[in-house]
Amino acid sequence: MLPLVEKHVFDLKPYAPGKTFREARAEYGIQDFVKLASNENCLGPSPRAVKAMHHAFSSVHMYPLEEIANVEAKICEYHHAYQINPKNIVLGNGSNELIMLLVRVLLSRNEILLNAWPSFLMYRTAVKIHDRQELTVPLTPELKYDLKKMIEVSKGPLAERLKLVFVCNPNNPTGSYVTQAEIDDFMEQMPAHVVIVIDEAYSEYVMRSDYASAIDWVLKRPRTVVLRTFSKIFGLAGLRIGYGICDPEIANSLHRVRDAFNVNCLAQEAAKGALDDVEHVQASREHNHRELVKIYEGLRGLAIKTTESSGNFVLMHLNDDMPETEKVIKKLLLQGIIVRGVANYDLPRSIRVTIGKPEENQRFLSALSQILVK
Repeated sequence: MLPLVEKHVFDLKPYAPGKTFREARAEYGIQDFVKLASNENCLGPSPRAVKAMHHAFSSVHMYPLEEIANVEAKICEYHHAYQINPKNIVLGNGSNELIMLLVRVLLSRNEILLNAWPSFLMYRTAVKIHDRQELTVPLTPELKYDLKKMIEVSKGPLAERLKLVFVCNPNNPTGSYVTQAEIDDFMEQMPAHVVIVIDEAYSEYVMRSDYASAIDWVLKRPRTVVLRTFSKIFGLAGLRIGYGICDPEIANSLHRVRDAFNVNCLAQEAAKGALDDVEHVQASREHNHRELVKIYEGLRGLAIKTTESSGNFVLMHLNDDMPETEKVIKKLLLQGIIVRGVANYDLPRSIRVTIGKPEENQRFLSALSQILVK
């Protein structure tokens, strides 16, 4: 009998999202939970996005074709500082789908993906799902991208087989970012045949003068892709919509392989409404910055080190004299607070905490203080 699946499928582990409210309630019997585990926007979606969805309800019996061109045009309008047009845009069922598509379409069996580690888990997962090869460069001791080392690897013995490179900026799960000068140098030195993907899922949260989007490089260097998502600052994680900005040749290749009707009509309408609401984006940015500072101060007061973050989350590192990571996470759960352990990123003594509302953040800090004192 033929095997049910190829061997590499058995080596995969199903993606494990952060614990849901339902799971937490069933496991611990607590009704009042605060979820600080999945980097969602605690302010929720824009009211304009919600209103746009309501208008679309009566059309859900039809396949979602009519509004795609308008969504693409609205994305180009949102990025009006760059000379992109709808031919540069590919919509995805979240940026996760686009990551999968990029690996499926661009990486052949004898070609290699270059990745940093730890970085967003889905790059590695996409490689494993498609049974492709991956090279990784460790982050620096400060948990930042070592772009110089990645350039060295790109010019080393495997240079001819290197095809696809991912850079998460800001990086998940660390929150660290790569400056514009560093990205520019990286782009200039990487071999021209390599497709460089800059994942900017958290870019709207960055409040650094030396940070800039890599969209300009899409126009200067055809083998460049920038990924964006509506899941983070736009607060539409549950609708699953993201987009890629790339050269029309790459876009055309992805369109040939992506699922038909891959982005639903409610997500498309909500995305248009969200892009129109610049006030909501700005309010989310400012809230995140204020609360990020408070979280830093609170963790410092508990003698907990953190990695400086430009996202909507903090990566905290437990000291050796503190309880085991899983015990801290469980004790927080018992007090109704869901956070994310990152042992699967080879960071066994670290915990990622999403920035929540002021009262949620204070509840987290108070609970953590009680846990560490005991």
